[in-house]
Amino acid sequence: MSIIADTIAEKAGLTKTASAELAKSILEAITDKLAAGETVVLNNFGRLSVKETSARKGRNPRTGEELDIPAGRKVSFSPSSVLKDRVK
Repeated sequence: MSIIADTIAEKAGLTKTASAELAKSILEAITDKLAAGETVVLNNFGRLSVKETSARKGRNPRTGEELDIPAGRKVSFSPSSVLKDRVK
């Protein structure tokens, strides 16, 4: 978190304490929206969404024993074209 807070402090002219609280608040807001099943779009960065996974059979790689994997939810990230271009 300190890298994000340090960057915010530098670019926005805030104290490190204030920027750390800001970063924490932003991440909490994103987490709350995802926990509620909503999609979060961060312009020029990407889209975070929750996807449902179905129950399925799995296998323990050590023992080969078959096991049941329950249905669940996972977070999916799709980067924006702007992010893809900057990373290239």
